[in-house]
Amino acid sequence: MAELNYKDFETYYSRGRFYAHKGNYDRAIAEFNKAIELNPNYAEAYNNRGIAFFHKGEYDQAIADYTKAIELNPKYAEAYNNRGITYFHKGEYDQAIADYNRAIELNPKYARAMAILGRVYHLGKGDKKKAEFWYKEALKYKEFLPNQGRWVEVWLKKLKGKI
Repeated sequence: MAELNYKDFETYYSRGRFYAHKGNYDRAIAEFNKAIELNPNYAEAYNNRGIAFFHKGEYDQAIADYTKAIELNPKYAEAYNNRGITYFHKGEYDQAIADYNRAIELNPKYARAMAILGRVYHLGKGDKKKAEFWYKEALKYKEFLPNQGRWVEVWLKKLKGKI
């Protein structure tokens, strides 16, 4: 059996993802911390640590991590998306919209960002026209929404008063 090299930041990063997937966010954060200590320029570690903080309800820390990931990789669409989700949960809708727009600009087929941008307009801003536009845009790329495509269809029906 091969021995793990704990000086390898990717080992800690992988372990962090494993623990996060299992819902052990404190342990995940500890592993991401070690990965970041060994490689402070690893944007993915900041992004994933931000996700763990988000799941713990520590939104400000999550935003700080997503922001650091974006500083390290300004074209990191997923980090913009994740920061947008966090701003949405905080009720900071304009910041969420800006981040989703940037994520979509970086990845024009980013259906998940489009879907949640629709939610921000629908539930946060009360702008049904823009919400409908973004829900429909997301559904154009439904193949990229394996678990959420049905939800977007439901959200669109609710928006139109059909549910």
